[in-house]
Amino acid sequence: MSLTAPTRPGTASPTGPTAPTVARVQPRRRSPMLVALGVVLTVLGTLSAWAYTAASGPASFLAIARPVAVGVQVGEDDLRVVNVNKAPGLQPIPARDRGKYVGRYARVDLVPGTLLTAEQITDTPIPAPGEQLFGIELKPAQMPATPLRRGDKVLLVVTPDPRVAVVPDAKPTNQPPAAPQAIEATVANVGAPQTDGQVVVDVVVPRRDGPSLVTLSAQSRLALSVLPRN
Repeated sequence: MSLTAPTRPGTASPTGPTAPTVARVQPRRRSPMLVALGVVLTVLGTLSAWAYTAASGPASFLAIARPVAVGVQVGEDDLRVVNVNKAPGLQPIPARDRGKYVGRYARVDLVPGTLLTAEQITDTPIPAPGEQLFGIELKPAQMPATPLRRGDKVLLVVTPDPRVAVVPDAKPTNQPPAAPQAIEATVANVGAPQTDGQVVVDVVVPRRDGPSLVTLSAQSRLALSVLPRN
């Protein structure tokens, strides 16, 4: 008969299993390649943010300082520099190109406070030598419903004079009616419709047609038709 010595609570038996030992895990060292890649990505992200800020931030552009009518030469005092954010789809002229546009001609009426674009400027005087610029007031029935565009080639057709009475007893003839008189012109600008629907259209015509055009326009005896667009 063998005697076993009693064990105190909380102590391991000499012959019992021993407590497992926990191995200490050494932290892994980062690969130098991964560290370098992280640095490169951080630098690229910083550069991208800087480029976006520079591209979307304010820049210097040319704006209209005072009214300039169509065909008038643009002077130094007609332009000013403004700092604005460039909007998508808008192509304003950078302030550094100011010298390229001073001395050229306004293709449309330039309104103060608006940004200047290349489409508003031309190298050709309006009107050119041998031409005249006229504003013609037309009713909706005297022009096509299709919007006119600057540069459109048009015909100004002379309509009958309502003051001339028609002779009812005139004998018919076999002669074809005479073709209506027409004046070739180029659209320089189109005004906004007035409350009564009438529109003022600026046209450029040969100088020889100027006097008759003034008279016919005053009598409201002109109708406008658009020639084929190339």
